[in-house]
Amino acid sequence: MDVQSCLNWLNSKKPNSVLYISFGSIARLHMKQIKEIAYGLEASDQSFIWVVGKIINSSKQETCSENWVLDGFEQRMKEIDKGLILRGWVPQLLILEHDAVGGFLTHCGWNSTLEEEMRCRVRHIAENARRAVEESGSSYADIEALIQELKILKIGKG
Repeated sequence: MDVQSCLNWLNSKKPNSVLYISFGSIARLHMKQIKEIAYGLEASDQSFIWVVGKIINSSKQETCSENWVLDGFEQRMKEIDKGLILRGWVPQLLILEHDAVGGFLTHCGWNSTLEEEMRCRVRHIAENARRAVEESGSSYADIEALIQELKILKIGKG
């Protein structure tokens, strides 16, 4: 799936309604773990984007093909528009910044932790900026004072 298709799907979702799932590029999960996550997602009423990384075949201890189909799970999720399953590289920051994403299930690797931290900081800064331009906010008051000062200067030169 290309970036624009992913963003279009996210745009169709309500704010904070999508769970983003990624265990990073190094972590390897066993097929049994993958199945349990899939069963849990299917049983929930939660929209999600799941970035599936490398999977270990429990019986052979070797990496499975990326073209796995988990009991029709992927197809069922597409049909009911509940979830996206992505493989390979994804624009993680772009996804995490989207208003539809309300949670992030991760292995807590360093990069993921920094991106979560980054998202929280961006939300905090955005909220402060919104407050500043409200009628009682500091930016609003500063603009109002500038307008009044310019009026006084104009009248003085008038």
